[in-house]
Amino acid sequence: MKILSGEYIFSAMVFVIGLFFHLDTQAETMVHGTIGTGSVWTIDQSPYHVNATVTIPSGVVLSIEPGVEVKFDVGTGLTVHGTLLVEGDNSTNGMVVFEPSGEGQWNGIRLSGHDSDGSVIRYADIHGASDGIWLEDSNGHVDHCWIHDNENGISLTGASGALIEDNWIEDNDERGIYYEAYSQVFNYDYELIIRNNVIVSNGSYSSNSYGIYTRFASNNFKRIIKFNTIAFNRGTGVYNAIVPNGNINPTEIIGNIIVKNSGYGIGFYGGFNATVEYNDVWANNANYHSWTPSETNISLDPLFTQEIEHNVTLLADSPCLNAGPSGDEIGAYGDGGSPVSYRSGNTEFVDHITTSGVLVQNEIWSGTINLTDTVTVPNGRALRILPGTKIIVPEGKYLVANGVVFAEGTEENPIEFTGNPTTRWGGIKLSKRSADSSRLSYLN
Repeated sequence: MKILSGEYIFSAMVFVIGLFFHLDTQAETMVHGTIGTGSVWTIDQSPYHVNATVTIPSGVVLSIEPGVEVKFDVGTGLTVHGTLLVEGDNSTNGMVVFEPSGEGQWNGIRLSGHDSDGSVIRYADIHGASDGIWLEDSNGHVDHCWIHDNENGISLTGASGALIEDNWIEDNDERGIYYEAYSQVFNYDYELIIRNNVIVSNGSYSSNSYGIYTRFASNNFKRIIKFNTIAFNRGTGVYNAIVPNGNINPTEIIGNIIVKNSGYGIGFYGGFNATVEYNDVWANNANYHSWTPSETNISLDPLFTQEIEHNVTLLADSPCLNAGPSGDEIGAYGDGGSPVSYRSGNTEFVDHITTSGVLVQNEIWSGTINLTDTVTVPNGRALRILPGTKIIVPEGKYLVANGVVFAEGTEENPIEFTGNPTTRWGGIKLSKRSADSSRLSYLN
């Protein structure tokens, strides 16, 4: 095990004596405390295990190489007052992974103060945190990240004119992107730019659930929300508020696909100076709140490639392919957008049957299947059961879904779940999140 704390590095090596070969194993690199000088976290030293919060002070740079894994104990995080350069890439296993070391939330990545403005988080998989990324008075840059299964995906406070682009932000418990700065009035010519992101399935149907939420009191602070796909969130798609003591700030909401959110599609509160043009706002609980759309906005089914699996690329006859300002595509893939594709890659299915335990890949089931124990579809995995499939389940055992199950039989070919002739099986257990995304029909 290796331990890095401040300027000290301790190494422990284990030698096996009496063997005629050398066994080389990679131990965790333990990290905690303040990093005193510029550092690089390398793939050779990965995984890094944070057992107490790591702090990067002003003037210090921490770079993280592609493929590095960083694991955090409960209540720990990465606090950046200097510069953080997360330098993942789109190669196989090139993402930098930030995740819990075990059960319980970690605190996330916090960019704090304008000395952190040069920070870039690129091609990172960030999950299991209270706030995946928190920008506090920081103009950091977040792009091509998969930010999922946190309490909030990206939170911003204070004067944070960040650039957030080409990310896939999904399945966060409350909000995808959340900006709250209502108690302060700033006089900065900053721009918050949110563009070419896929923001889907965030929220928990509470009053605090949103795809994007911004509320602040400031002067000359521009919000630009352009060419995003914001869909299936368990709350409002885009909500903008100016508190009573605030000033009217320019807001642009242009070229977005905002559909099938359980609250408003686009909502405003308080004073506003907004441009809302060339969006597709459709099939939300209410498409607009405190706003009358212009004729440049449409309200049509965008025709996603595979809605059930959240593949939000567009079919060839989609009305969104030519609905933009120049007759071009709107949504996350419009205007040159290239959202990170790791989530959509997870919807590839293999013809494989797990008869007990936990799925480790997305599977397709067909024919007659004899399970030997409870089978669990974990969060992040999917199971497709084809029409006409018969599944025999042992006594007292279950199909448990924390991920997604597509069990769509037909009237002619229903899907049959049954026990052995003389026993009773347990049933199908769906978590709340799974129930929101799964499709079950024509089951016997």
